[in-house]
Amino acid sequence: MHAVMHGVMRKFALLLLTVFFLYSCATTGDEPVDEITVIDDQPLPDTVEPPPDEPEVQEEVEPADGGPEEPPVEVETVLQVQPGLVLIQPADLSILDSLAFLITARLDSDEGGVPDAIEIELLSGPIVSGSFEMLDSSTLSAEGRARTIRLSDLSAALTLGADDPDMLPEGESLRAAAAVSLPAGLVDGEVYAWRARGVLPDGGFTEWIADQHTRLHLGFEPPPVDSHPATIDSTPAVTWQTDEEFRLYRVRLLDSVGRTLGEAVSRNGSYTVPEALSAGRYRITVSGLRTDGFATRFGNPATVRVLGDAAPSPTWPRAGEMTLGTSVGLHWTIVSGAVGYQAQYRVIEGEWIELPATAEPFVAIPETLSAGRNYEWQVRARDESGKLYSWSPIDSFVVDGMAMQFAVVVRHGETMVLTRGYEEGSRDERPVGEVTLTRPFEMAVTPLSNSEVARMVNYALARGFAVADVTGVYAPGESGTPLLGLETMDYGQQLGLLFEDGSIVVRHGYDDHPAVGVTWAGAVHLANLLSFVEGRTVAYDAVGQTWNHEQRLPIAHRGRMGVCRARFNDSVAPVGFRAYRAGRKLLSEL
Repeated sequence: MHAVMHGVMRKFALLLLTVFFLYSCATTGDEPVDEITVIDDQPLPDTVEPPPDEPEVQEEVEPADGGPEEPPVEVETVLQVQPGLVLIQPADLSILDSLAFLITARLDSDEGGVPDAIEIELLSGPIVSGSFEMLDSSTLSAEGRARTIRLSDLSAALTLGADDPDMLPEGESLRAAAAVSLPAGLVDGEVYAWRARGVLPDGGFTEWIADQHTRLHLGFEPPPVDSHPATIDSTPAVTWQTDEEFRLYRVRLLDSVGRTLGEAVSRNGSYTVPEALSAGRYRITVSGLRTDGFATRFGNPATVRVLGDAAPSPTWPRAGEMTLGTSVGLHWTIVSGAVGYQAQYRVIEGEWIELPATAEPFVAIPETLSAGRNYEWQVRARDESGKLYSWSPIDSFVVDGMAMQFAVVVRHGETMVLTRGYEEGSRDERPVGEVTLTRPFEMAVTPLSNSEVARMVNYALARGFAVADVTGVYAPGESGTPLLGLETMDYGQQLGLLFEDGSIVVRHGYDDHPAVGVTWAGAVHLANLLSFVEGRTVAYDAVGQTWNHEQRLPIAHRGRMGVCRARFNDSVAPVGFRAYRAGRKLLSEL
């Protein structure tokens, strides 16, 4: 038992010595022991004397901040630095004004050298697809935004730089050059953020250069938007001139402070706002997608003003003027955006009589008015939603006594065949043909008399629709087309009409004589005048062509003229006669 206890004590003493040795190394600054090998215990001889007792020595411990600090050990680290990339051309990276340009680069290192290629990555900026969808390039994957340019196309570089040899880089960097074309899908006028790095001969890369910002200034003109008047239309439409260099158009709707309210793509030269706008000012601007795949910038915006209220202005009859006859039409100015109008009239201080709604800026009063009486009228506009706007100011007119009587020629559901032309007439009166009328049709019961023609011509003269002298009546302007002959005509003498004191007068006793001397152009002018004052559709253009083939009736034969009223388009047209009869004979008697 004593021997066992003695062995345990020996092992415990050995362990204490080991701990003390480790503690001494830590406190004296010696290098730490990387590995400690523990040898298996061996029995010690029993004759070994225990070590003599040593006097206890108290170790002095200096404060942590009291003694000199050991200098830190410096470790020298060697890093391998990759060369940087230096772009030589383009010299100015802030703006790019050409689709094709020269790019050159070199490596920024003491040994010099050039990269094999340049990798360019687009960071942000708008791009467009073939369907003119627009998105920001930053939303694409890195692979979709990167492009590698091999710097080996020396011939192309020389070609691009041939116009200015001084712009070509010198020396080794000339081998690192390429002719570059901008990829389609970019938008002129926009700013693009990008960066670049060099591809080294060993397949490595240089560091990315600092982010660059470049504005495209390629000079592509955007489509100009047509000016737009103020409108009551809450869904206004704008137009622009199309061009074959564009295949699509992008339209942007902005509010008065420039905020985007919506965008759309158009294939033609028009755009209609899809949703109703409240009253206010808006702007619409257009960009074009070119056939080469590039898009223009958005052009100068057109201002669109949506009105909260608007009223037409009466144009005829107004200010108490005299009408031409008892059949009266009302005319007013067009209100932009109006799809219809509603007018009403009354005898002064009488009850208002509402007229049928119309889409035209005029309407015919269906009843014959009383000659010599004073009337008032007004009109208001209606938009596409059916909203009616304010009434116009009340205007007035006085009714003249001229009236024509019309007889029904073709009733609803009936058909009539008329013969037109004159075999012995002039070239424009031949050949003889037939006109089939299938719609309601009326004709004046008598030819126009001298007094009626004189009244109509004087009405036209007073309003600048015609000019006259002693030789005749002519269309205004440079054409000077003869409308009515007053001197000797090619087939005889004028009967009853004279020019005196700036107007046409009738010779005494010839008031009811059928008028002669009216040319075809004169018949057209008088027919259009009657259509206008009666509030009907004008049937003829300036050269006498009818708007509809069925309206074309015989011309005035040898100056004698009658009048018809075509109900299917509610217009007045001239009618010629084959025979001459004195007096106001009914057509049924001719």
